[in-house]
Amino acid sequence: MAWVWPEPLAELCGGKNLEERRAALRACTEGAVRQGGAEPPWNRVVDGLALGSAAFAEQVRHEARGNAREQRALRGLVKAPAWAQIVEVLEHARGRAGEAL
Repeated sequence: MAWVWPEPLAELCGGKNLEERRAALRACTEGAVRQGGAEPPWNRVVDGLALGSAAFAEQVRHEARGNAREQRALRGLVKAPAWAQIVEVLEHARGRAGEAL
């Protein structure tokens, strides 16, 4: 992952070179998860979209750009409209109240 910069943490875990430090960081992190000392980060992924709070996931969803018809990964970012929104659009398009539809 190009957006992750692990070197500062990897230096704390030991190792003589970059490869050894990264391996030590991975062993340290995975060891804590396997032993139950840390929550696996993938448990905190919201809607398969973002690691963080629901508010952060909503922000990512809002700021995502692209065409969901052409980019399959974006399809999961689009939230289905609420029933009230569907009725409102139909009422507006037909020019009459929802009960008349």
